[in-house]
Order: sequence, then structure tokens, then C-alpha cells
Amino acid sequence: MYFGSREEFLYFECAACGTLQIAEVPTDLARHYPSNYYSYSATAKKSSPLEIALRRRRTNSWLGHDSGIAGSLLAASSKRKPGYLDWFQGIGISTSARLLDVGCGGGQLLMKLRRDGFTRLKGIDPFLPKPVSHGPELTIGNWGIEQESGTYDLVMFHHSLEHMADPLAALTHARARLADGGHILVRVPVAGCFAWRKFRQHWYALDAPRHLFIPSPRGMHLMAEQLGLKIRSSFFDSDPGQFLASENYVNDIPLAAQADHPVPDPERLRVIAGFVDVLNHIGDGDCGGFVLGPARAG
Repeated sequence: MYFGSREEFLYFECAACGTLQIAEVPTDLARHYPSNYYSYSATAKKSSPLEIALRRRRTNSWLGHDSGIAGSLLAASSKRKPGYLDWFQGIGISTSARLLDVGCGGGQLLMKLRRDGFTRLKGIDPFLPKPVSHGPELTIGNWGIEQESGTYDLVMFHHSLEHMADPLAALTHARARLADGGHILVRVPVAGCFAWRKFRQHWYALDAPRHLFIPSPRGMHLMAEQLGLKIRSSFFDSDPGQFLASENYVNDIPLAAQADHPVPDPERLRVIAGFVDVLNHIGDGDCGGFVLGPARAG
């Protein structure tokens, strides 16, 4: 329903954990990724070395590292902390950590991290036509995780794991790339959530057939165990799109055409946003993040 073809694809739901998986990967899967599905271009906003140095101090302060008086003052006076820094809380990440983003597309997230002072960033995406360099702090390779050979403090999958035919193999390769004490961050749609139970085949995040695999929280725990890791923390970060887009699917309105249809009135949007906040808080949102780390005691 992204483009409204109404093609049907069979998925099975694991009886043990509720994870969803496509029964058969389409042989013509590339057909479902036209140029207007996802952009592999990214624009780098230019910042001076001084601006980046000050942001680095601020970012390290936000992450709980000593960044001096200047960093503390900058963090305290800033109106908003970037939401993506919450992903790194509690796992020892600083701006000098080695970060790998798997399935990074054009690298838009990595460019934001660089502007906030991160200095050792790399992305990989096998669908890029060629490698890209954005200076010594950020490079992007056009290969998959199975070809990567570096060592990292954090390997990230930001809504890319669900597009992979063998997610456990991908995580196994990521596990092999971790430094001692390193972590894996997986952000994905979450099976078994309220939106799945309500909308079923019309659930926007199902995104058939591009999403080959959608784990439940239990499924993520089981995969972590197979990797010799543990879910160190998790969070839910759904937005109102889980309802707005899904309701449009029920009414036969494709995602690609929803910009041409009126949005709900502000009061209804406010109610939906409040309900989404509740679902995220109780762990029933339709998107979430899982931090996999060493299976130490505690």
C-alpha cells in the first residue's frame, strides 16, 4: 500500500514470540524499491570547526562525560537536546566512540552526528553506487555488514534490519565487529503492538513486501540470546503515523498519495499524539529500539 498496488504477500507469525516474517522473499524485490521510495541523497550542512568543537563539548556533557564548564553551560542553556542522543545513554558512548551505521542510505543521520561533534563515524549500504567520503570524521561504504572489517563501539541498524532476509546472520556479523564492551542498537517496527492488533494487514509499518521481518520484543530477546548478548535497554519511539497512515490504508489511500488528502483537525491530532505517547510509555508502540550488549550479570 505504499504505492497502492494492493498486491498480496503471505506472512507468518511465530507462535512462540509473535515475530512476523514474510513466507517467501519475492524474486523481483528490487521492483518494490523505485527511486521515489527512499532517497540515497543527503545534504551536509556546513559548520565551522569552532561550531563543531563547541557542539562536541555540549554533546559530551549531554552524554554524561566531563566536557568542562563550557560544555556544561552549553548543554544547560540549549533549548533542545537532539532526540537521537537518548539512544546512547548508559552505554558509555562519547563523541570519540567508533560508530557504524548499517544500511545508512545517504548518511543523513551520520551527518547530524558529525555536526554534533562525533569524530569516528562510518556508514555502509550495499545499494549505494560508490563509496563516499565526507572527510576524516565520516566515510560511507557501498557494501554490506558481511564485508565490513572494522571494529566498533556501537553498530547501529536504523530501520534497516527489517529489510534483510536473514536478520540473525546480519546481527552475527555485527557482533563480530564489536570492540570489547561494544553494543548493537536496533531500531525497527515492533510486531504484536497495538497498531498491529488493530489494523492487521492495513498496518502501515508492515510495509509489505519490503519489510521481510518484523520482530516482537520477545523475538529480539531470543535473537540476543543466540548471539550471546542481552537486551541491555529498550525504548519505543512511535509517532502518530501508525494511526494516520494505517487508517488511510483501510480507506484505500496509498502512502504515496496521502499528501493530497486533508489531514485531521488539530484537536484530533492532539488526541492521537497523546495516545501514542501513552503507548510508547507502556511499551506498546509500533516502533522501538533495542540495545544489545554483553550478557554480563545484573
